[in-house]
Amino acid sequence: MKFWITTRPRPGMDREQFDYEWGIIHTSMMVTTPSVLNGSFRRYTQHRSVLEGFTDADLVFPRSAEGWYSCADHLCGSYEDVVEAVTAQDYRRRMFPHRFSDKAMVVELTATDVLHDETPTRLDAGGVKVVNHVKAKDGVGLPEFTEWWRSVYGPALLDAAGGRIHRYVQNPSVPGDPEFFKGSLFELGNTGTYAGIDELYFDDLDEMAAVTRATSDRMREVAGEMLEVDDCFGLVLVERVVFDFTGDRAHLAPAVRTEGSVEWQMVQSERGWDSWNAIRPVGSAKVAGE
Repeated sequence: MKFWITTRPRPGMDREQFDYEWGIIHTSMMVTTPSVLNGSFRRYTQHRSVLEGFTDADLVFPRSAEGWYSCADHLCGSYEDVVEAVTAQDYRRRMFPHRFSDKAMVVELTATDVLHDETPTRLDAGGVKVVNHVKAKDGVGLPEFTEWWRSVYGPALLDAAGGRIHRYVQNPSVPGDPEFFKGSLFELGNTGTYAGIDELYFDDLDEMAAVTRATSDRMREVAGEMLEVDDCFGLVLVERVVFDFTGDRAHLAPAVRTEGSVEWQMVQSERGWDSWNAIRPVGSAKVAGE
């Protein structure tokens, strides 16, 4: 299962500051927060928008008028893992005060299905990717959509692309209760709006634009069978895998989970943002987050 967050810099923040806050500070907090690395998040991937070198006319689904800039996906074992990760006390204590993105965001929970992958080792090996959020027509149920997406839309796309998509992944929506986001950083996200999110990998912008430009008319026609085409949107992105505990990386051990490590000791001595000046008896035990 994947937990997706699509957002943009908070009002008044430029992209450079957002990239610093998200790419350095946030990721440092992630890898030093025990609940994040307790097995709930198996892989964490960041994506940033490429804003030049193509036009919306080059895409099957143009960019959103909302101006979404960043997209993160967290690979999890189950729905319960997502709930546990974002509601844990240490996650709330450390992440909530660090607000760098807009409160408006798109939040989705999906399964994941790799339809085509000619070079499996390229997951974090450069290139660009197109990520599309697709919305089903009213009255189209999720099982019907998922079957059509996999058996009709996916093969049509790969055929039209003529082998120029290096990897294609479909991520159909998984129904969940948006109430579990209540009180979290994600409560204003419009959870469950989209029927799925797909990922198309290319070597560079020229290849991406050439393929999407050549296939857009055909794919919009196919998409019209089940999708509200005008309500779908695409993003052209660069990908960064922040951490990965799957496949040949499954043996990696997070330092923050190792008692006695520098990272573990640092978290133990940490206090909540509103209690740094609390006075406690000499010799009392350290309690993380007190």
